[in-house]
Amino acid sequence: MATITRKLNTVALALILVGVTARADLDWGGGVTAFQRTDDTTLHGNGGVAVLLSVRSGGLVDLAQCCPLRPSDLVTAGSVLTDGENVNVVLATANSFFQGYLMLTATPDIDTETQVARGAAAGETLYLVVWDESTLLSGMPVSGSRFAAVQLFVDGQTGNAATTFGPDLPAPSTLVYPDASLDVVQCDQTRNAAGASIELVLHPGWNLVSVPLALPDPSPAAVFGDLPIVLWGWQRGSYVRPSSLEPGAGYWVHYGASTSTSLVLWGNQPASTAIDLISGWNLVGPIVDMATPTVVRPAYGWNPATGEYTVDPETIELGHGYWIHSTEPCTIGVP
Repeated sequence: MATITRKLNTVALALILVGVTARADLDWGGGVTAFQRTDDTTLHGNGGVAVLLSVRSGGLVDLAQCCPLRPSDLVTAGSVLTDGENVNVVLATANSFFQGYLMLTATPDIDTETQVARGAAAGETLYLVVWDESTLLSGMPVSGSRFAAVQLFVDGQTGNAATTFGPDLPAPSTLVYPDASLDVVQCDQTRNAAGASIELVLHPGWNLVSVPLALPDPSPAAVFGDLPIVLWGWQRGSYVRPSSLEPGAGYWVHYGASTSTSLVLWGNQPASTAIDLISGWNLVGPIVDMATPTVVRPAYGWNPATGEYTVDPETIELGHGYWIHSTEPCTIGVP
């Protein structure tokens, strides 16, 4: 459970409310509560990621254990998180803190139309989740990431739980934030969901990548979303358009943007680390970090920065793809 200190801080309240004019149905924020890391330092600047969640059914999802399709779903507006009977909707996110306080001037006001568009219904209970940014991977929660979760109330009064739009929602000018008597909340809950994560970095132009995990949804649409990519695989001597990204295989990805981006993918470790090779050229991706096999030479990696191959690298690394030539069918990657 998050470490919580209760103390009304009128100075902080005055600081946060200065210049704030509510303009929408949900004017949400952290109120007078300061958020800290486990070492007692406060979140400042972009040191935290705040997430506004509504409970569609059941209760708050188990954020330590639930496994969404992608880690980014935990911090992406419009995502739906499920955990058994619990179904939550991510309504909004923000990442501007001042000495631990989530600034209301930086939290997007959520009108009724936006709530509906993001999947919320009337009368859903609201929660604020704050992630310690220093424990995230490229801004995404993974195993080991730390967070705090608190319920929201109208004007911070615990007798009046905040909800999404509906007949019981107060006037648009009403503030929605945690219990006004909470002085400090530590981000001391730890995400320890089963499985593992991998970060893929895509550079402009061609990239040779692999996915060493069994993904919940390995389809290209689920993995890459709306990124401007072209995807090619290799199957028994011919290029193919793959319908899924599988562990052990390498893939060419052409990224059409002008700057690099990273993807954090979540999945399970395959039961076997073995990769079967055919006679001839194979486009593979390691399931574990390992030395380049000596029984198959040459092996070629790819440097997307220079657009050139690297010959016989010392190791073949997770997330990267490699061309390997074998004179006969064999298996590599077996411990």
